[in-house]
Amino acid sequence: MGAVSIRHVQPIKQRRGRGSRRIEAFSPKLKRRIQLSSRAAFELWLTLESDPAILTFCERPIELPDTPLPRIVDFWSGSAQTETYLLLGKAESNMETEWQLAAPVRIVPVAELAAARMWTNNWERMLPVINACWNESLDQLEAAIIRHASLPKRLLDIERDMAVSDPTPVRASVYRLLHRGALSAPALHTQSLSLLTEFQRVVS
Repeated sequence: MGAVSIRHVQPIKQRRGRGSRRIEAFSPKLKRRIQLSSRAAFELWLTLESDPAILTFCERPIELPDTPLPRIVDFWSGSAQTETYLLLGKAESNMETEWQLAAPVRIVPVAELAAARMWTNNWERMLPVINACWNESLDQLEAAIIRHASLPKRLLDIERDMAVSDPTPVRASVYRLLHRGALSAPALHTQSLSLLTEFQRVVS
C-alpha cells in the first residue's frame, strides 16, 4: 500500500431501524461483500471502487466522537499519499472539518455525487462483469489487450480482434484493466458504456 497503513479493515456494526434500506455489493478492491444503507453511500462506494489511486477503503470505519447524536463516518479511504474520512453531507458543508481523528474528514455533498453519476452508473454496469469472472485467470488475455490498445480502441473492436467465442472474459479483462488504471476511457464520464466506447492503454 505504499506509505499508507491499513487503518480500517472491517466496518463497525450499524444499528438499523425497522424498514431501513440495505444495499449489498461485492467489492473487487476489498475482495469482500459490503453493506450500505443508502443510494448516496452506494454511489460514493462506486467512486472509491473505480478510482485506481484509492488503494483501499472501508465503509462505516468509526463513529464520530463528541456529537449530540450517534453519527458513523461513511468511509475511510487510503491512497499512496494520504488517507481521508468521508462523510456524506450538505453542499454548504463541503469543507474539511476538524475532528480529533487520525486523518482529515471531508464532507462529500450529494451534488458532487450527482455530477459523477454517469461515471458511477457505468461502473454499476461493469462491476458485475468483473465479479462474474473474479476467479478466472485472465492474465494472458489482459496482456494481449494492453498490447492491442496502444491507440484508442472501441470495445467492439477489442472483442472482435481477440477472436474468442464468448465476449464476457474479454469485457471482464477490459473492465479489470480500467479498474486497475492500466486502461483509460474518458468518455465514460459523459457517455453511457456501449460497444463504441473507446479504451486506451495508460502509459506510466
